Amino acid sequence: MEIRQSYVVKTDAKRRVLLRGKPYPYYRVREFSNGCLLLEPREMVAPQGITAGDLEDLENMAEAFPRGEDDAG
Repeated sequence: MEIRQSYVVKTDAKRRVLLRGKPYPYYRVREFSNGCLLLEPREMVAPQGITAGDLEDLENMAEAFPRGEDDAG
């Protein structure tokens, strides 16, 4: 991989850092025991559609929940 930028950042009072010119709005952050941080860009995508049957089952379970019924079977 090629290094595109290298700069020093200082954490603010809430331990946040500011990334300059970031091309992605979301990143997965991994913090290692030695203090290193790894940021991987993430692109949010729409989830797969929910079938009508699954949606109906979900609605039935949500309605049964306040009544304390177990409608799983």
